[in-house]
Amino acid sequence: MLKKHAERRVAVMLDIMSKVGYRGKRFFDIVGASAMLVISTVIILPVAIAIKLTSAGPVIFRQKRVGLDGHIFTCYKLRTMYLNDRSDIDITYPGDPRITPLGKILRRFSIDEIPQLFNVISGDMSLIGPRPHMLTQDRLFEDTLPSYAERRQVRPGITGLAQVTGFRGPTGEPWQKEGRLARDLEYIKKMSPAGDIQILFKTIWVVLTTKG
Repeated sequence: MLKKHAERRVAVMLDIMSKVGYRGKRFFDIVGASAMLVISTVIILPVAIAIKLTSAGPVIFRQKRVGLDGHIFTCYKLRTMYLNDRSDIDITYPGDPRITPLGKILRRFSIDEIPQLFNVISGDMSLIGPRPHMLTQDRLFEDTLPSYAERRQVRPGITGLAQVTGFRGPTGEPWQKEGRLARDLEYIKKMSPAGDIQILFKTIWVVLTTKG
């Protein structure tokens, strides 16, 4: 009887700790994303004008992606491709002719990801977490990678452990898929506020040096 009572108390304490951690991460996301949006306006406005002047199509690219608990949401990016009917089917690759000259620069420095700060504020994404994949990729990875669905235990992120440990970018090769999944699951297992801040600063370094 005493053992069961103790187990219930432990379960309640873990639940409270989990909720506090979740709320703390969400608070960090909202405050951080809001501040970054304000700072990034000096970048977004001229880039948006450049996109309109250099290629036909909308400034914002919208794509369905898979998030927390398998929830499908609309992910926002600055458009880096010429208009084409394969953008939701085929992943990009080095030398992809669909990418505009301006788009190459935006992708190199991850400037195209800035609109995802709106996804963070809306609650579909987090600043830090496993990167969300488009629907065709997500289905393929789930069919071929054991434990892939475990990534959906947390909100997907604009950046994550995989992106700062050499797995930023293409996932065309088996070792790239497996390596990214391993880092994503490691992040989920060890997730902490201090870890998120560390990944955030490492991301800035990776982007500025175009490494990873």
